[in-house]
Amino acid sequence: MEPFIGVTIFIVMLVTPVACLRWVLGPLDRAAKDHQFPVQFSLADLLCLFVLVQLPLGGLHFALRGEKVEPGFLIADAAVIGVSAAVWWTYVRTLSRAGIHVVSHRCIALTIVLPIAFVGSIAVVALPPIGLELASGGHVSLGVALVLAELPLFGVLYGRAKFTRSIVAPAEAQRKPMDDGLRRKEAQ
Repeated sequence: MEPFIGVTIFIVMLVTPVACLRWVLGPLDRAAKDHQFPVQFSLADLLCLFVLVQLPLGGLHFALRGEKVEPGFLIADAAVIGVSAAVWWTYVRTLSRAGIHVVSHRCIALTIVLPIAFVGSIAVVALPPIGLELASGGHVSLGVALVLAELPLFGVLYGRAKFTRSIVAPAEAQRKPMDDGLRRKEAQ
């Protein structure tokens, strides 16, 4: 029975973050696949890249403050920069292909929605086991607080999912008249 429980927990820990990301970012991905607008970058997108790189680097340097600089530390820096840049590149391309050209929407999506979606999707899985472990170790109030932190986290993820749908809706409305016109021309 124990191997079954372990495998089930492992599957849930893999599937849940992917499901959260699809829930929050899925409409944007579908719009990008449907529309295929050309990829365009702006200076604001580059500013968002700096924010996306600085947030995890700041967290990493804060966590390791006072430590002697070792090669592993520099490798971690390079990995954070590489992953942040790759995520930014992918998401900017997706925003462009989905037809999201309003600068404020792009900046909010890149600096708020994207980090919250990634961190939140991992936290949804990580908080309950950590909270239960703390509660069983004698820190009941902290453990319960971490488990209860799931409720506002789901609220934040829900808000990000609603925002994603709200910025995709105008691009969808813009595309439908174009599609209808193309269908009429093809029918003639």
